[in-house]
Amino acid sequence: MLNKLIYKKLILFIVLFQFSFILIFLCFAEASKIQLKHGEHKEYFSIEYTSLGVQYDIIKDLVENNIPFHIDIDGVIKISKEYEEIYLLIINNQDSRPHTIIKERRLASLLTLLFEINNINYEIRKVCDDNIYFFWDEISDSEARRIINTEFVQSIKDSYKTKILGQFGAR
Repeated sequence: MLNKLIYKKLILFIVLFQFSFILIFLCFAEASKIQLKHGEHKEYFSIEYTSLGVQYDIIKDLVENNIPFHIDIDGVIKISKEYEEIYLLIINNQDSRPHTIIKERRLASLLTLLFEINNINYEIRKVCDDNIYFFWDEISDSEARRIINTEFVQSIKDSYKTKILGQFGAR
């Protein structure tokens, strides 16, 4: 009698173990697919980008061209394989704009002022990483780089010197 009870419990344990293993396998298999609009599961390709400002441009292009996409938990943009050729045509026809990244608001305000004074056509984006992205067009590229490398850097140096002198009472 005791052997039959142990035998039944052992069989029940084995059945439950196999069922849980199958359930876990199905969950992982389902999680590795992307579900698109019509409930279909398709293979996808990932898009690599250098900064969040570039990610913003990529997402904008996808939305404008009605290309379905998915952003996974790591922030990687994934697109169905069937749209890969269309997306590559869009990317190849588009130039990436020059940009710089500023981490402090005070410095971003200074760069904004310098760009305004010098009539640079620019755009600012603040993204979730708390960095401030400055984009400008190809026409203004050499002038914008000159401003960043000379006037902007010199203004930071002057500001730092003034701050140091102010700490010692020199005015």
